[in-house]
Amino acid sequence: MRRVGSAVVTAWAAAAVMVLAGCGGGGDGNPGADPGVLTIDAVREDLRAALKAGGFEQASFLDDRSEAMRRRPCQVMGQLRTPTAPDRKATERAVAELEKRGWQATEPMADENGTGWALDRSGWTLSLLSGTASEEGAGAFLPTEAQDPAGEQGQVQAFEGLSFHAYGQECGQAAATASP
Repeated sequence: MRRVGSAVVTAWAAAAVMVLAGCGGGGDGNPGADPGVLTIDAVREDLRAALKAGGFEQASFLDDRSEAMRRRPCQVMGQLRTPTAPDRKATERAVAELEKRGWQATEPMADENGTGWALDRSGWTLSLLSGTASEEGAGAFLPTEAQDPAGEQGQVQAFEGLSFHAYGQECGQAAATASP
């Protein structure tokens, strides 16, 4: 068994646990909520603009109908797999774009596996992580639906790229839940 032991991988795992556990408040997804509340669509748009500013391709977002999203609908999860570890300067340009859009970033946390940022805006918290993770590390932080991009059932692949998990205390968009 390989040792994960990385501060960034640990941050990835902690962010995933917080998101999946529903930390971040109890917004009910009411579309008539305060107009100052950031919507899921607005968070996704901020992330798309940030990736573009960093020179990255478009990320894949977790489907609103997935198990992880149904358990906690006021969230945005996704990733961008890259052939090699993302360039730190490119990721910093992405973070700078998020800051231009009103997100407040903490100092980055870095180790030999990558760099992670925590950002806050209008009741939302975003963890943006850039780097590499072993199969074991990827299994700890990626939701099941995102672990095997090759479609091999039960296979967790090592990860290189960007991963993000955002959760809101309030949701300005109706929750994506199944009808009874």
